[in-house]
Amino acid sequence: MTPLLYRLGHFCARHPVWVLAVWVVIAVAVVGVARSVGQETNDDLTLPGTDSQAATNLLSDKFPD
Repeated sequence: MTPLLYRLGHFCARHPVWVLAVWVVIAVAVVGVARSVGQETNDDLTLPGTDSQAATNLLSDKFPD
């Protein structure tokens, strides 16, 4: 395992632009897949009977949209 990691580290040190480019491509691919597969986010969570819900209700009553 050590020789493989040594060669990988040596390659990364000698070709930093290629390594950075590959990481950017991987990041873009992961974001693209996550956006196409994932659900839309929302912020309409309610937890009846909790203090945070009471505070949210109070704020909504005092400061409407």
